[in-house]
Amino acid sequence: MYENEISYQYYSELLESFVAEMQYRIDKDYKENYDCLTPPTINTTKGGKYIKVTRVHEDSNDSVICFIATQSFTNKTMGKVEAGDIFKAATYKTPAKHARGNVLNDDNGFSAFSRGGNIRYAN
Repeated sequence: MYENEISYQYYSELLESFVAEMQYRIDKDYKENYDCLTPPTINTTKGGKYIKVTRVHEDSNDSVICFIATQSFTNKTMGKVEAGDIFKAATYKTPAKHARGNVLNDDNGFSAFSRGGNIRYAN
């Protein structure tokens, strides 16, 4: 177990809160700007080191919103990763380098996102 690994219970609560807030923001954006469209549904899929957060549209197509690290680790590709880091998707299965935010922050990581639930580019 890693020193900074998030406990399963705490992580589950953070993730549930994150997904609920993300769904709320997307629903609000669709209501204000795209009222003739049905907002997508937010889903999560747990992998080895990351949880993939996707939006599923009414036609069953899905797209990756972000990846969230479940534990702290270091490797050659990603460098140092902290538990809770939020990453933009490089591909459907792989996160991009450079964390955009962290779900452990006071804002639950939402400083990494624009109004419609799209992740911002790294500075």
